[in-house]
Amino acid sequence: MDLFICPCDVFLDEHSNAVQPDIIYISPNRKSIVKDDAIHGVPDLVIEILSPSNFDHDLVGKKSLYEKFGIPEYWVVNPESKETVGFVLENGKYVESGRYIGKIHSVLLENTEFRLA
Repeated sequence: MDLFICPCDVFLDEHSNAVQPDIIYISPNRKSIVKDDAIHGVPDLVIEILSPSNFDHDLVGKKSLYEKFGIPEYWVVNPESKETVGFVLENGKYVESGRYIGKIHSVLLENTEFRLA
């Protein structure tokens, strides 16, 4: 499993749509998007860890961008409450896939569960 932890630039297209998710998953069959300088393409899964200064940016701005570029699965983690909220892409729109306390339950990774420390 290829997980990347930021700082790591992700260029969603050849224009100015660059982001730095906190955690990134790229499936083995899509490794070609991983280059020496950055990831050039759409990851399979991104995780954002919220802080008071980036709540709106992660929950609205980045979520909209990730949805627009078709990232299949997106998670947000609130470290204060330990709540995680997952979203999966269905017909071009994110739908909530689950809410958990202290874990992430990935649909993309065949319902793999990750516990948060």
